[in-house]
Amino acid sequence: MKRYGIPRGSHTPRLPRNASALIKGWFHNQEDLSRTLRWEVNDGRQTLFWKDRWCGDDELMTRFPTLFRIAEMQDCSVAECWDGTTAAGAWRIRLHRDIQPEERCQAEVLLGTLRTITLSESSSDQVRWQIDPARDYSARTGYRQPVHSAQTNALLIRKLTEIWRPQIPLKIKAFLWLAYQGRVLTKCYRAKWAQNSSTTCVLCSLGEESVDHLFCSCSVATMFWDTVSRVTSTTLHYQSLEELWQSASQLTNKKDRSVVAEVRRCFVPAGLWAIWKARNALIFRGQRFYFENLWDTFTGLVGDWGRTLGGAQRVEFMSDGLRVSV
Repeated sequence: MKRYGIPRGSHTPRLPRNASALIKGWFHNQEDLSRTLRWEVNDGRQTLFWKDRWCGDDELMTRFPTLFRIAEMQDCSVAECWDGTTAAGAWRIRLHRDIQPEERCQAEVLLGTLRTITLSESSSDQVRWQIDPARDYSARTGYRQPVHSAQTNALLIRKLTEIWRPQIPLKIKAFLWLAYQGRVLTKCYRAKWAQNSSTTCVLCSLGEESVDHLFCSCSVATMFWDTVSRVTSTTLHYQSLEELWQSASQLTNKKDRSVVAEVRRCFVPAGLWAIWKARNALIFRGQRFYFENLWDTFTGLVGDWGRTLGGAQRVEFMSDGLRVSV
């Protein structure tokens, strides 16, 4: 890469005019290639602290976006963040400003992750190829990667087609499609462009408002899905949005087109849309959040969709379960 003036750690460099076919191919497949590489850190001099995959499955700038934005050196190496002057060593991460109360949780998680990692001057960092069990690159494994990516994308497409199955309004399907891919405008998603904006969840004021947190692990979402499971006599798993949607697909047989089945397919879409509406009402209209209002929105959506699209005359959520009148 030095031949073409591409700096180390440049994630979106421009394609040089005199690039060979190999370099052009690398540019076009850079994103897929980066997912298969992982740095094995020893002395930490060649690995970028924030931008390389070396501590966990994702880059630290992805896992801790708020801290990355206020980092003094965003292109620093791992070695530059390590203080080896003491016998035990310690991590020193320099920031532009002091940590705010809502950012303290991120900082504690980051330091807890780094606490078990120490650097060694005995050898240099190594790049490992994750596709091959031996972790060494070869032309054979390099050929497998595009095939592996195509199979992964095909699996994702099959999963996403389940979103279009329920008989619900098109705008809700579009919202679910974006949510499943992590592209709805949560605070964490907006933080990629809005500098110094808060990422704290407005519903629970505890975690960062990512897609999985807002719809699954937030205390409001947890109480909501527990209530849905209890009242509808179903079992929903919701550690992540993918897990929630997978459990929702098992509520009914795919070939079952009965009214009750159509109503059950509305549970998760209606719940996600109700949570999103409650969140937006709190942010943009300043409406106070009440769980009863969230539940009323959910039951109203399921009832309306069941009547207009599923053919049900009446959908009732009783204390002893769901009742559908045909």
